[in-house]
Amino acid sequence: MSTTKIKEMTMSSAYGECEAVVRDLLRQEHKANLSKLRLKAKESDNVKLSACKDSLRYFDLMSEDLIPEFVEGQTAEAFWKEVVLSADQVVTF
Repeated sequence: MSTTKIKEMTMSSAYGECEAVVRDLLRQEHKANLSKLRLKAKESDNVKLSACKDSLRYFDLMSEDLIPEFVEGQTAEAFWKEVVLSADQVVTF
């Protein structure tokens, strides 16, 4: 999540005709505002935000482009081994 992209929520084409329904559900559940979700997660002290080093490279981003809550990036392999396997819940975007 870059400092510019956190202001918008883009969805992949996989959502197709369901995008409007999903956006409405997110609004109803007060989850449509990524900035507010980020602050709520930060306050919980039980959330770790990490960035995939490969994705940063693919999208020509630097870690400095990301929101400050992201910890240093890690490879996809390390992410799956260290974070996903031990996590109660994983949210990716």
